[in-house]
Amino acid sequence: MKGFLTGLGITIKAFAVTAMISSTAGCITGPDFPGWFTELDPDAEQQQGIAGSPDDNVGTDTESDPDPAGVSSTAAISGTVFAPNGSDPIANALVYIPQNTQSGASFLRPMSHDPDTCGDAPEPAMAHTCTAADGSFRLGTVPEGEIEVIISKGLFQISVTVHVIRGQDAALPSTDTTLSTEDSDTSRAPKIVVSTGAYDSIQHVLARLGFADTDNGGALIPGSESFELISGYSAPEDPYDLYDFLSSPDVADADLIIINCGHNIAAELIFDELLPARIRDYVSGGGRLYVTDLSYDVIEAAFPEVIDFYGLPDTPSTEVETGFFMVISTAMVGQGGITSAATPLIDGLGNWLGLLESCVSLEGEQLEHCIEPDGTLEIGDFAGGWAVMKAPHPDFADQVDIWVEGPVRYSDIEADGYSSTSSEPAPYVTEVRPLTITFPFGKGKVFYSSYHTSGGPHAGFTAQERVLQYLLFEVVD
Repeated sequence: MKGFLTGLGITIKAFAVTAMISSTAGCITGPDFPGWFTELDPDAEQQQGIAGSPDDNVGTDTESDPDPAGVSSTAAISGTVFAPNGSDPIANALVYIPQNTQSGASFLRPMSHDPDTCGDAPEPAMAHTCTAADGSFRLGTVPEGEIEVIISKGLFQISVTVHVIRGQDAALPSTDTTLSTEDSDTSRAPKIVVSTGAYDSIQHVLARLGFADTDNGGALIPGSESFELISGYSAPEDPYDLYDFLSSPDVADADLIIINCGHNIAAELIFDELLPARIRDYVSGGGRLYVTDLSYDVIEAAFPEVIDFYGLPDTPSTEVETGFFMVISTAMVGQGGITSAATPLIDGLGNWLGLLESCVSLEGEQLEHCIEPDGTLEIGDFAGGWAVMKAPHPDFADQVDIWVEGPVRYSDIEADGYSSTSSEPAPYVTEVRPLTITFPFGKGKVFYSSYHTSGGPHAGFTAQERVLQYLLFEVVD
């Protein structure tokens, strides 16, 4: 862990991409161009490239006042923000030019904007906008000279220098706007810990997103990963496992912890009362937690009051519900092997999926779309006994985002007349249930999906892996 938890000495709590635009003319200062360093007038949204301008939330030049700052000739800056693999777009990133730009240096900093709406720049800015669903952005009416451009999305930062010439628009190449997975003088990246699982393998998806090298079959090449990979299920040769990690001070240094389906801490979550408290404190203090399927007991143990998982209906919402063998298992009633024509409920996700032209089906067939014409997407890889969510508990209903829901089949242990002592099994029903949710907790955020993200390594991305991709950057925002 030392290699993962050392190196910066800085805790990053936001994500920004910084573009430096250089010129031999030197840094532009307030006295030279006083019109560029005043507070933005609400009536000047278009001319300043403010988020919310008519061009699909992307900053545009003004036609009515082509020279608002008194500059005889200006330019625009445009580009597209990509995931670390350099090919998948990042939507809803904040892009802005701070007023206090300086020559010859990058200024990587934590951001504090609203991740749900992209939001205003967190400091005085010449101009700002948000990336569209396809990752594109445009900052209009930019003066010549060295101008710092910051693109903010979660816990990533990069800094680039581009030369802007008077009257000539600057289009940033993808090499300058692709998120980095490493820390350097010009980039920042989140500290990610991935716990391996018995049934899910998110680490291979991360590799195909550019966080590691892959072989021809899409599998992570061990040793190439930019994240920390620890044993979450069974690896006797690795003494540092999930329980050790969650019990150590190292946990506080991780920005994002991913726990794959099928871990080895089920008993500890019940019998070590400090373990759920440590997980809860980690998220409350600003950490991000990403959990799938049968590892739902991590969510139930640490945050029982947030999500109502299937179980006995008379259990108080603040109590952890245990099942057989005194482990958290009452929600594990889903029928395995099913697929669901699921619906993305939040427009940003649906719009982004609709723009993608490359997905693979669950059978490995190459597709030219990720979402069906009726707006649904194919969700599969449901394990036998997958954990079923009913809904958020009422006190948290307005805080939980349900990103994806769909019709699924499960054993209805809450059916009238059924009890755990019944001689007959509980009846199976098909109902629409939440499948992917996120919720804030304290300063952090939690993600959960009832299905596996990836049944194993393969080339390309399935629709449900694309959902992980989108939400990965939302969770770490």
